[in-house]
Parts: sequence; structure tokens; C-alpha cells
Amino acid sequence: MTEFKVEYVKNNKPIAVLGDTGSGKTNLAFYFCSLMPETKKFLLGYPKEVEGYTRLNDIDELGQLHNCILLIDEYTKYFPVWEKKTNYKLLELLQFAEHNQIKLILTTQLSQAITKQTEAYIKTWAIKQVNIRRLKNWGTPKYVIRNIKHPRITQDYMRLMINEYIWYNEQSKAGENRIYNFPFMNVGKDWNTTEEYEKVECEAKANTTKIEEKNKNSTKVEYKTPTNIMKALEIIKEEY
Repeated sequence: MTEFKVEYVKNNKPIAVLGDTGSGKTNLAFYFCSLMPETKKFLLGYPKEVEGYTRLNDIDELGQLHNCILLIDEYTKYFPVWEKKTNYKLLELLQFAEHNQIKLILTTQLSQAITKQTEAYIKTWAIKQVNIRRLKNWGTPKYVIRNIKHPRITQDYMRLMINEYIWYNEQSKAGENRIYNFPFMNVGKDWNTTEEYEKVECEAKANTTKIEEKNKNSTKVEYKTPTNIMKALEIIKEEY
């Protein structure tokens, strides 16, 4: 696998990280941040403290930033695509970031959230696992996926590993746009426990099904006496 070059992100171009829930887009965003030399790093939308980053609580604080890295996780929480007013604010932020030496990284699971106007300012994309059929027609993500040549990507389906992503730079150098690997950055969503519970529940159901099938196929039923009862019986035997 070709190594990702730091020079691809050492600029003022904003990066849009697109991916389904649980695809690893937040980890990828933190990986990009780790590659850049800026010492001032800010977070908006991430639920916990991260060493080396300052958490912001409101979009009104963004106007105070300059010469730094700004990561906005699931940015549609702060800039809803269905509200024209907030779309204008996002465009203002993209312009502000470009002129104030701010490296802006946005993560989202909705390609529809990035309008045509917004796309004009976003030249670099990192695409994780997504449902191609749900992507916005004529948008950059669908164009990128349908033009990349890879055995695990077709016109309608794709399968990326958790540590893989498609990199696309509109102003790329020869050989830059392709699939890359990245290391796990040990970050996750503290508020999202639903998936963990569902996973445990599925495993429990699967184990129960296996036990039931084993019992059905078995002609011999074994009974095991609990350990505490066995100890009690041993004591009784000793006394009598």
C-alpha cells in the first residue's frame, strides 16, 4: 500500500471526511490532525477532552481562531443543511478559515449536507465506507467512487476496511488520489453505546442459539451440580 504523504494536508485547504456511522471517520480526522505541524488544535462537536486539543462549545467562538487546526465532528449538528441561514454561516466559515490560516476538517455521514456552493470551497476529500446508492447525485463523492479502479469498489457497491479510505484532491499531483491505510488513533464516540449493546446482544443470541441447537442434537442430557451445593455436600459427608 502506497504511503500517504504529509505534504497532501500541509496547506489551508479544508478536508471533508465522509463515511457511514462506525466507519472510522473521526479516527481518520484525528489522524490528519496528527500529521500537521500546527500547535494550536481545536475541537467542536467531539464529546470528550483530548490531550493537545481545546474543546469549543459554540460556533460563536470560531471567529476568535487563527493559524490553527479546527476539527468539527458531525458538522451538520451546527450547520444543518435544511436551514439556509446556517448554510451561509458555513460558507462564511470556509472563507474565514482560508484567509486566517485555519486548517478546517469536517466530518459527516451525509453527502447531501455538502451543497454545491460548499463543494466549491472543498477541494480535498477523504471517503470512508458509505452506501453508494444513498450518495447525492452529481456530487463529488459519487464521482470519486465511480471513477476509482479497485476490485472492492464497483458502480453500486464498495467495501473498505476500517483502516482504509479514499483520498481525493481536486488539484492532485500524479498518483496522489487513491486508497490509503491509516493507524487507529484510539478515539471513539462516548455517547454512542447503542452499537456496543447491539453487538453484545447479537453475540448472546448467537451463543444461545448454538446451545439450543446442541441440546436438540444431543441424546444425552448432562446435569451439573452448582459448586456451592457440592461444597455443602462435602461438609455433610465429613460430619457424618
